[in-house]
Amino acid sequence: MNLMAERAELLGRYRRLRALMRDLHSELTRMVPKDTLTQCARKLGLLVHDTLVFDSEEEMSVLMDYCIYDGWVGQHNAVTRFLAKQPYAAGTDQALLLDGMSRARYSLFQVESVAEGVGINCRDVLRGDGGTIVDEGLGNTASHAVVFAGRLVVLPELGMTTGAVLGVDADTLADIVNVLENEAEGVGGADINNLTPPEAAALSSLIIRCVLGRGTPARDAPQEPGRSAETRQPRQSGGERPSRNEPCPCGSGRKYKRCCGRAEQPGA
Repeated sequence: MNLMAERAELLGRYRRLRALMRDLHSELTRMVPKDTLTQCARKLGLLVHDTLVFDSEEEMSVLMDYCIYDGWVGQHNAVTRFLAKQPYAAGTDQALLLDGMSRARYSLFQVESVAEGVGINCRDVLRGDGGTIVDEGLGNTASHAVVFAGRLVVLPELGMTTGAVLGVDADTLADIVNVLENEAEGVGGADINNLTPPEAAALSSLIIRCVLGRGTPARDAPQEPGRSAETRQPRQSGGERPSRNEPCPCGSGRKYKRCCGRAEQPGA
């Protein structure tokens, strides 16, 4: 089979699996209990005074991804509860996907090379191993050496993300590594290749909170009772501008670059 034929076959297979994964995610989202959704949102810093607060649709996708895979209730998350029903016959694409999704892992990935329109070759920054991820979006937008956070599903024929991917800049990457090296609660000291479900959930929430600028569970200070986003004090003009990664002086609990500093960024 020539290269063009291999590419066409691989992309055709990927598109079918991606469509099936979207359908499965829709089904799994409906299985997430409301209290689990609330708990997950709180862990990711997306809950303000019992209200979900998103800066973008991307953050909503990240939350639902976290709920599906890291919203554990006892010994099960949405994927394993669905698997227990055995809704699909063995050997079907749906059964294959669900099996891979039950073993999905969240991590940081650095792009080593790009196959335009097909996907990337990358290295898992935390675990040190590498491989190929088939993803048309990444194949069209990723560039060498960039880092992103996401959940990887490894199937016998290809690896793919669950779709909720976040770009990670150098400062944020340094923050995450620093927290891990200082043995953040629930993650530090754990065997990264053999994480328990609570440890895996703590790792993904730590990464997501850092990337979204919500800080980390270990670093966050409790919010003052009754203080809403509308009552935060804006930074006074003329004062010394904080570093991009320092807490925002308005008291939101976010990093400056993800809060008041957004307005000072080009194109904001």
